[in-house]
Amino acid sequence: MGMGYASKYIDKIDNKYFVVMGADETAEGQIWEACNFGTHYKLDNVVAFVDLGDEDAGALQKKFEAFRCQTKVIDGHDINQIIGALDWARGIKDTPAVILAKTVKGKNLSSAPLGEELDDKAAVTYLKSLIKDQNAKLTPEKPHFEAKQNEYKPIKLPPLNYVKGKQLASSKIEILIVLLGKDVAIRTAYGNGLKSAGDADGENNLVMALDGDTSTSTMSCNLAKAHPKKYVECFIAEQNMVSIAQGLSARGKIPFASAFGAFMSR
Repeated sequence: MGMGYASKYIDKIDNKYFVVMGADETAEGQIWEACNFGTHYKLDNVVAFVDLGDEDAGALQKKFEAFRCQTKVIDGHDINQIIGALDWARGIKDTPAVILAKTVKGKNLSSAPLGEELDDKAAVTYLKSLIKDQNAKLTPEKPHFEAKQNEYKPIKLPPLNYVKGKQLASSKIEILIVLLGKDVAIRTAYGNGLKSAGDADGENNLVMALDGDTSTSTMSCNLAKAHPKKYVECFIAEQNMVSIAQGLSARGKIPFASAFGAFMSR
């Protein structure tokens, strides 16, 4: 979702991200945090492909739809249905698309798993014999466009004028430092630093702040107020927030994810 957010709102690239997962992975709460994030930010450039296996398609479909995702159930062994579903996903707007593929382990093989009684080489030969057109290309043509590579100017941070002073004793409420001769909470210094980095970043939109609905406490709101486009609200979903930060990083951004330590350590 982080890469999808970066492409749609920062880099302005018309592309798609495909997420392949098994049905068992949907037991993980982060999947639903991601769905909530994706629908909130209308990330129609994200397509999830779920291998159902023995999972009930109806129940899982209802769950994805409860998170406002568009869904389609197909036969995961039918290449025409797979291609049709991918074409369907290209037309979905303002929400992630989820393709739920019904599959059977070892379909068209004997009851023995590969690597046991059934010879692997014989199994591969048999599977190849099922292909009607041996010369058919299952992959689409190479895209006729290339994602643009953004050019960034170096970020030069101005000095924050931290000065050495008497180290104040830690308290149970806050740990204090000396900033410009004044007693300032560490979180305030952090917020000031984020804003300064955002100012220096300018139109690059490299520096990004993410928060889990605690921005007025972590003071990441300083950057949000000065540069709204450089801030992403991830709500109380810290697992997904870290994943969003990783996605932004993969797109070349410099993310700062903020939350209370007790929440982040979950």
